[in-house]
Amino acid sequence: MHETTQQRPLDRFLLEQPQLTPLPERRFVGTTALTRKVSWDCLVPYLGNRYSVPAVYAGKMVWLLVSHGTHLVILNSRREMLAEHELNSGHGQLVMVEEHYAPLRRRGSPRTYVVLAEAFLARFPHHADFLEGLTAQYKLNPVAPLRAVMELATLYPDQSLTWAFNVAVEYNSFSQAFVRGVLEGGAVPQTADVVPSNRGGVPDTRVQGDLRVYQQVLELGR
Repeated sequence: MHETTQQRPLDRFLLEQPQLTPLPERRFVGTTALTRKVSWDCLVPYLGNRYSVPAVYAGKMVWLLVSHGTHLVILNSRREMLAEHELNSGHGQLVMVEEHYAPLRRRGSPRTYVVLAEAFLARFPHHADFLEGLTAQYKLNPVAPLRAVMELATLYPDQSLTWAFNVAVEYNSFSQAFVRGVLEGGAVPQTADVVPSNRGGVPDTRVQGDLRVYQQVLELGR
């Protein structure tokens, strides 16, 4: 006997059963709306992965909802849908829609790491090792140093930058100050050994001789 209804639950259920509606054909997936701040790379984190939103929402708060257990829906503060992504089952993955970054590309000067990295690799496709090193050295905020390096690319020829990137990788220092110091130290040496590379068949230029002068640049870069 139930203390509140003063009836047996089984008898009460028989009375209430005609008022119940059938279960839905598809299983209901409950979820809780989460808030996230969009990074300046136009990405929001969810369960170890990052998903893109339109560039105009960089730095703003958004809502995250899981739809049917398979898709991530991103809403603005007015609960208007900004993006919908299929959930990635991996970890540390980037799920991006190219159109989300179109306004940044039209502005001419890249402002996010994703666009800056894309521009760097488009111009220096054989120097992904330098980009990876810079990203690791400035893992909290690689945007500013990478933008500074790209600004150097408007002042120096590609041959000089290629040489400077090789020196930076050799000394494991990827700051703009170090790269600038190498570039300002002089022209690309004429005597150099060209050795095969496993990066797409493009040769590496390994500078021979005394590089002690770059130790001073290294200290400056730090």
